[in-house]
Amino acid sequence: MSDTIEVQSPNTRYTDKYIEADYKYDTNHRKKEKGILKVIPRTTRVQFRTSKHVPKLGVMLVGWGRKQWLHCNRGCFGQ
Repeated sequence: MSDTIEVQSPNTRYTDKYIEADYKYDTNHRKKEKGILKVIPRTTRVQFRTSKHVPKLGVMLVGWGRKQWLHCNRGCFGQ
């Protein structure tokens, strides 16, 4: 898995440590005034920042010694 994905967008920036992205979330708000339904567009701007560093990840299973949990372990983890 040596392929690298890079998004080419004016809303995405790459630095040495982070990938930063700007996102515009469009919704609408509606309200009824005097029998008239009004729709008001709203935009929420969100900024995402993701670290490029991949931490070490481990899983420790504790207390899975009973028989009823053994079946779940086999079903969940394919053992």
